[in-house]
Amino acid sequence: MTHSSDIEERPAKMGEPFIAVRSLSKVFGKHPALALTPENEGKSTEQILAELGCVLALKEINFTVNRGETFVVMGLYGSGKSTLVRCLIRLIEPTTGEILIEGENILSYDQTALVAFRRSKGVVVNCIIGWNCQKIIRAKWHAYGLGDDLNLLEPGAAAAIDANIMGAYQAQEPVASYYWEPTKLVTDLDLTLLEEPPWTQECQDAIDAAIEAEI
Repeated sequence: MTHSSDIEERPAKMGEPFIAVRSLSKVFGKHPALALTPENEGKSTEQILAELGCVLALKEINFTVNRGETFVVMGLYGSGKSTLVRCLIRLIEPTTGEILIEGENILSYDQTALVAFRRSKGVVVNCIIGWNCQKIIRAKWHAYGLGDDLNLLEPGAAAAIDANIMGAYQAQEPVASYYWEPTKLVTDLDLTLLEEPPWTQECQDAIDAAIEAEI
């Protein structure tokens, strides 16, 4: 489970935050509201599951992301990372809270507005954080000017890559990704192989310079 105390809230920069998450919680089960009542405050996730049959995945999450800022969601397996990201575009409906995108609470969107919101910008699912390919793809994302149309998502594990590709595909969002080995997603989904222009030393030098600058 991810809790608000696990996420460092930093002072906002000038201007309105691009993303603002306020008191976001997600409970899986038949009676999710019960898990968030005052009498169950302070109980462990194991107690909530045993007593109510509910899984407390996210509890009181608060953070802001400013335009142009890189915000990393990291945690142990099963800590709620993928649940949080899916809630941000309502592939999973939060139990409580607010998700403000450029000042608009997307939890108030009806289905038509939600589809339009999801299609307004796609996603590039990068390699695992810390891998060399992560730095290369990030450099290309900048070099090709993809930021105007595609957000860059950098998962912390291979399972999160698959989950985010599948989630974007099911939501009919534009999605691009790099895979370093054969994957079942290729056979399960109707994907298109993208090929880059032929390698040149000039392009390689630009990528190397971007990586050294830690873009």
